[in-house]
Amino acid sequence: DSNGCHLEMYPRPDNTVYVCGFGGSPHLKKEEVLKLNPDEIKPNQNRVLKAIDSFRHLSKLKSISVSESSNEADLTLQCCLRPCTSDSLPMIGKLPGVDIYIAHGHNCWGILWGPITG
Repeated sequence: DSNGCHLEMYPRPDNTVYVCGFGGSPHLKKEEVLKLNPDEIKPNQNRVLKAIDSFRHLSKLKSISVSESSNEADLTLQCCLRPCTSDSLPMIGKLPGVDIYIAHGHNCWGILWGPITG
């Protein structure tokens, strides 16, 4: 969209909605990932604001309060590392030398494509 977002929304049984696809995430090399302190991985506030703006255009919500931990806020921010291949294509096939097949690395589409691939 005009904010560089490609939002994906997943309604949950507890009446919350998981939203991802904020865009702008860097691709880190293994060496960079190994140096990261998990406590220092935080959401990019600029991308969060862009995503909120994008979400407003898709919903009837006019205001959204933001929190990184409170259940009283409309929006709880979380951040994680999501493994993906450098070309964003999944790795599917038989592992050499063993009778094991893999189907992973679907990038942000794993929720949808993972079960279908299986």
